[in-house]
Amino acid sequence: MIDPQYYGPWAVIAGGSEGVGAGFADELSKIGINLVLIARKPGPLEETAAKARANGVEVRTLALDLLVPDALDQIKLSPTTSRSACSSSTPAPTATATSS
Repeated sequence: MIDPQYYGPWAVIAGGSEGVGAGFADELSKIGINLVLIARKPGPLEETAAKARANGVEVRTLALDLLVPDALDQIKLSPTTSRSACSSSTPAPTATATSS
């Protein structure tokens, strides 16, 4: 089992609207982890977010293709990932880039 006290209150799921990503969103929301879901298709993304919210967690969505050249800039500028956009006392996750 994932321990939210150890890993923190937020998870970011890329590809979070369908398939494995939606499955992760469902499982994590059931144990009380808030989510930032990033996916290309807005419709399925919002459906997955609604299911997760029904489990009592905060969910932020960002409809974005991560393969576009300015994807990181779009994440940084999105109110979804901005700390100032938080409506709760739980800090929002911050976007960071890593190279492999």
